[in-house]
Amino acid sequence: MVEKLKPIYAVNTKMKIEPYECKIVNNMRTIIKVKINEDSDKKAVVIGINPSVACEGKSDTTLTKISKYLFQFGIGELAMINLYETISTKQEGIDFEQECHLEKHEQLLKDADMIVVAWGIEDRYLSAKEYAF
Repeated sequence: MVEKLKPIYAVNTKMKIEPYECKIVNNMRTIIKVKINEDSDKKAVVIGINPSVACEGKSDTTLTKISKYLFQFGIGELAMINLYETISTKQEGIDFEQECHLEKHEQLLKDADMIVVAWGIEDRYLSAKEYAF
């Protein structure tokens, strides 16, 4: 059953996003984490389409927005993984041969208090979205 969560905090617009545990090999990022609330041990996993430029100590627009959003729900840490691991700021730069096999993140997903499937292109990647669900 999917539970509809209600925010418990206001959006923290001044939050400083400092990613850590960024793993990049051959222009592919497999995971990146952000601690967003020191007072919470709740974990979220966010599944996106492909990574952009965020890495150790450097956020990007997507990671910043999702971190500020999830803070409202009492999430302490988020891990971001992607269906395609090629780092690219444009969708045209995705190497669709480098599809992530979510099974390698099985324990991460099992340990999550919340899993979010999120990307801004609604009409594209519908089969990928269904795979993530």
